Amino acid sequence: MCSSAQALPGGAFDLEAAFANAYAVVPFLAWLPNLVVVEWLIRRRGLPAFRLVQTGEADSPLRG
Repeated sequence: MCSSAQALPGGAFDLEAAFANAYAVVPFLAWLPNLVVVEWLIRRRGLPAFRLVQTGEADSPLRG
């Protein structure tokens, strides 16, 4: 088996470099559909979302 395959006429294709590039990117991209589906489910079902709440000094329970 040869280490390089021909992808386009007249051009060499480095299979090992393509595999290394894909191996680095695919695990990250595999999370994107899952995150989109979960976000859609949260918004569709009306589940509580994470929100940052700012409290003033008067609202602080530690201050007496």
